[in-house]
Amino acid sequence: MPQFGESGDVLAHDDALKDDWTPDELPEREEELADIHYVLEPASRGYTPHNAFIYGPAGQGKTVATQNKLTELQEFLGDSADIDAELHTFFVNCADLTSSYQVAGALLKEISPEWDERPRGHGLSNLFDWIFERMEEIGGTIVVVLDEIDVIGDDDTILYKLSRAKANGDIEDVRLSVLGISNDFDFHSNLSQRVKDTLCEEEIRFAPYNAGQLRAILTRRAEMAFHDGVLEDDVIPLCAAYAAQDNGSARQAIRLLYKSGTEAQTAGDDVVTEGHVRDAREEIERNALLEGLKNLTVQEHSSLLSVAALEAKGETPAPTKEIYSEYKSITTAIDVDVTTMRSVRDHLQALDLYSFLEGSKKTGGKRGGERWMFELNIDLNVVLDVLSDNARFEDVVDDIERSAKRNGLL
Repeated sequence: MPQFGESGDVLAHDDALKDDWTPDELPEREEELADIHYVLEPASRGYTPHNAFIYGPAGQGKTVATQNKLTELQEFLGDSADIDAELHTFFVNCADLTSSYQVAGALLKEISPEWDERPRGHGLSNLFDWIFERMEEIGGTIVVVLDEIDVIGDDDTILYKLSRAKANGDIEDVRLSVLGISNDFDFHSNLSQRVKDTLCEEEIRFAPYNAGQLRAILTRRAEMAFHDGVLEDDVIPLCAAYAAQDNGSARQAIRLLYKSGTEAQTAGDDVVTEGHVRDAREEIERNALLEGLKNLTVQEHSSLLSVAALEAKGETPAPTKEIYSEYKSITTAIDVDVTTMRSVRDHLQALDLYSFLEGSKKTGGKRGGERWMFELNIDLNVVLDVLSDNARFEDVVDDIERSAKRNGLL
């Protein structure tokens, strides 16, 4: 039985492998840091920083680089005798905010101590009036960082109002700069021209890390996180290679290294091996798959269960027409609206895209032409285990499970 306080001989400093750990240096991002420096540099002389749009895939250091440069600027200005160079920085994480109204409300809450929570039920114009009034009270240089701003889609009013505040006369004695950070390369290209002309004054692109850069990042983290000599030589290169093959995310590589360490520690092993890395990767992928499976819509779940029902009978890969027949039986049984076969085919292709199904085109047959065939791309047991927790599907899952057992598939 493990005891609290007995951490083992593997992990020494877990926090160094956590998502909220902020490194002091980003040597792999020197060029991008220089670009951010250029954007902010006017503030060091009492002028308005540039607006900028910073984009690239998740886990590339965009937010950390921005935070580090703003901290550096703040420290410089703190030593300045020029009171007019006062800097105020406000970060708004937009991950759960899907409109300009919600982002404006979150910003107002961030800059105004009288707002304990994000305002609701007020007009958008009122929110902007209060934002700009508060900014005038604050004065000096204000940098607003809108992280993951791409979640607002094409509702870019917040970006226009902030980036054009000075030109439109909404503020007078404030030097306002807006930094938009996006995980979506295409988001900035879909912005309205009026926003591009101001927010995209400067564009900074963070390309995915390569395997060599990821190895360097992991090595620095590992020196803090692990006891000396507990990592086999191929552990860090393997973690870096996996992450580089997927999307070049440092966050992904660090999570994999951390999970590998906890796998070894839980097993009571004194050394982290390649085997621990492979086991950790498999568990991470499985957990991500399960989470994605839970978050499907009712219609997607029904379509998936239709394929599972045929799989339980040993009748897959199956054409859309046969799957649709199962789908109608399932949706009728659970009292869900029956959609068209075309809609079901769209759901099946989406499930293929999510890697829950494997779809393939077949040609020929009795009538010739092409037709889509689908089968499960994940274990039948996994589908049934996850969806059995949903009371709506409980009876359907039981029927499929009995069918699979009769056919020797479970």
